[in-house]
Amino acid sequence: MKDRSFIEDKKGNVWGVIGNNHTPEFIFSYLKLIKTKDGPRKKGRVHYKINNNFFNSLCSENLKKENYKFSKYFGIVCTGVPKKSIKKIYDSFEELKNLINNKNRDKIQNNAVKLIQKISEGNISDFGLTGSLLFGYYDETSDIDLVIKSKEAFEKVKKFMAENKTVVIYDDAHFTYLQNRRKYMQKNNIPRFVDQEKRKLQFQYNNTHVSCQLIWNDDSLLKDKSFVELSKIKVEGIIVNDTNSFAAPSEWDIKITKIISMDNLFNIDTSKISKLYSFRGLYSCIVQKSEKFTSTGYLLKELNSNTYAISITPWRNDWENGVQLL
Repeated sequence: MKDRSFIEDKKGNVWGVIGNNHTPEFIFSYLKLIKTKDGPRKKGRVHYKINNNFFNSLCSENLKKENYKFSKYFGIVCTGVPKKSIKKIYDSFEELKNLINNKNRDKIQNNAVKLIQKISEGNISDFGLTGSLLFGYYDETSDIDLVIKSKEAFEKVKKFMAENKTVVIYDDAHFTYLQNRRKYMQKNNIPRFVDQEKRKLQFQYNNTHVSCQLIWNDDSLLKDKSFVELSKIKVEGIIVNDTNSFAAPSEWDIKITKIISMDNLFNIDTSKISKLYSFRGLYSCIVQKSEKFTSTGYLLKELNSNTYAISITPWRNDWENGVQLL
């Protein structure tokens, strides 16, 4: 089950898949759409209420005991769907193929397909859909949210952004727009916030916001790791290696220069905190090798090892949870 795919459960609710590391019986995911009688979004005649952030997923009244499970990759109890409760899987890459083969596409779908064909230069095998276009609850104001699974596709997006004159790249002049889209991100250092937003594969095309997220094609990044969460932590540090930061989940090698705060007091050698992980795609690419950063996340201890990591986790009721340039 690939990151950013969707699951429809047997109750009609829709879940967003997080990461590629799951168990044989359970898919770690967050509650994305709740089926209701009069929700603001529709697919056909069915109404949905949107859960726009991960945090509400943990405490939703729509969840049952079966929707909670401990994840060794996150080190905490997370939400998700037992495989026995899955009605349908919406795979990002397969659904794009289905849409391209659909001769009855509407205007919004057709615009998305034409854009993807231009970006991919006709080879769509490494491109997929997520967001409202994946499940079908889009409207005229919806974004085009894409996922890609290769560095080659990543470079094609960058090339399209650089060479296409109809693309609007977000810069300082678009700060208010970016600020409204990123209300949950800290913006104490406005110039640095704009700098990091420029690094993302996002732009406007024909007055539509387009975002592209590179994801890993397999579960190798965390396959052999097990963690337990110890404490909320805020740090400053330096990026030592950013090789695996361009895809989600993102991984950085780090050097901690300062622990600003920690909920639970531990006597930890900061040199042992060597990794930073983000399971939230919006932080991919934004901090790079040799740069200084600040991060608020959760301290994880790797089991059977004397090493630690900081996780920017989707399953925490905490708006500060993130990473930023200093």
